[in-house]
Amino acid sequence: MVYKGIRGIKVYGNNDTILVKEIFNTLYLKILWSNFIAQQKEDTKKQFDYSMQKGQLTEYPAKILVAFGEAIDGNDKIFMWLLKNGYAELAALAKAIRGSDEAFQWLMKNGYPQYAALDMAIVNDKKAFEWLKKYNYELLIHFALATRGHVPAIRWFAINDLQIFIRLSKKIKAFTDNQKFDYHKLHF
Repeated sequence: MVYKGIRGIKVYGNNDTILVKEIFNTLYLKILWSNFIAQQKEDTKKQFDYSMQKGQLTEYPAKILVAFGEAIDGNDKIFMWLLKNGYAELAALAKAIRGSDEAFQWLMKNGYPQYAALDMAIVNDKKAFEWLKKYNYELLIHFALATRGHVPAIRWFAINDLQIFIRLSKKIKAFTDNQKFDYHKLHF
């Protein structure tokens, strides 16, 4: 006797037990598959959420943030140390702040869009500020404002006992204030 099962699956047998087992197995596989797909979607969402959260500046030890400050100042030896010792994102951020488009692109491609947005917010890019606000990067918003000499942002770091960020913002401000714009190098 031949029974037509789900989606045209033919089940051969001479009693209904075989048919029930095959239908059950088919349904069970469909449920497993749909659970697998749902789990993959959830994992992808978790990966996305993680990529938006990894690299919180407050999570780094103070000595690493001091090294980051030195890299911002242009210390290539410290830059290489950050790069080789698991802090490539801070090395890239330091180079991006110093004007490297390659470093900016690296931040975007390697899961640090918040640092790329910070780099743009430092030069007062409104979309970057909006993006940081949308994803609740309060510290980075204050940091970008502090690098522009915004007194309430500097006060916010002082109140929250985050003096290292006041020092870093002063370094960035000093660097950006000393940049000279040469209109002869402007490409149209």
